[in-house]
Amino acid sequence: MEFDNGASKNYVTDATDETVRAEVQKSKILTTSHFAKTIPQFDPTTLPKNAFIYVVAPRRSGKTTLVEDMIDKVRRKHKVDLCLLYSKSNAGFPNIPQKYRFRDMTSIQSLIDTQIKVKQANRKRQRKIKSNVIVILDDQIDGSSTEMRKSDLIIKLASMGRHISDGEHSNIQFWCLSQQITAVPPVVRRNFDYVISFKVPSRLQRRMIVEEWLTLKSGRAGMKEAYDLFDIVNDKDFNAIVIHATHSNKYNYSDYVSQYKATPLKKTREPWSGTARDMEVPFSIYF
Repeated sequence: MEFDNGASKNYVTDATDETVRAEVQKSKILTTSHFAKTIPQFDPTTLPKNAFIYVVAPRRSGKTTLVEDMIDKVRRKHKVDLCLLYSKSNAGFPNIPQKYRFRDMTSIQSLIDTQIKVKQANRKRQRKIKSNVIVILDDQIDGSSTEMRKSDLIIKLASMGRHISDGEHSNIQFWCLSQQITAVPPVVRRNFDYVISFKVPSRLQRRMIVEEWLTLKSGRAGMKEAYDLFDIVNDKDFNAIVIHATHSNKYNYSDYVSQYKATPLKKTREPWSGTARDMEVPFSIYF
């Protein structure tokens, strides 16, 4: 809806003058400088143990470095019993031994079955079994039968994965790294708890991020505001926008939007899974 002079409904008019003047309502449309001051820094240790986290960015943009940094912080504050990597290239995450690295996702069903058994066993035990797991799905999008766009397991995990959790005792935290949002089916996208993005060159992907997860207000002015926010946060090199997609009460952007700049990890031989001896096994080369 617009006024006769073209001003949008997000503007107010002053009828004391013959010329209708439109002023931006500062309570509705924030300035870019205000954006920069109100968007907080993200704390990875606040991520729920059963969160489904989606990280999207072009190739060589730093998404692996960001996820390594965030998971390292999570591990240092919370007890993590196992880290698993599912990757087509087997690249990155040097602290995960080869024994815990997989080329395809076929073993995930076995992991799910184990977690369900742990949850059932804990109902009868006073001393609970601890099984908090982090699973990293790195670019698991191709033409195979386990392709994310067609994988019933991934769809089931996105919509029902939190139901296999058992309080603080057993959980699976999923990290999904991808180069293209369009490869992810809508039913999975709707169930992401967090969406993390660097600057993306594709106009279509920017639109999907803004319209599906970032927009706070309706109308063209509200949409422009969300696009401005996305551009401002991602204007710095290696600075990512973090969107808490499932946050229940969204009144201001600062309620569910954060920013984060990763710090590259120092090279260590500390295993994220298994033992120091497991780290002695060289990584396989996938091609």
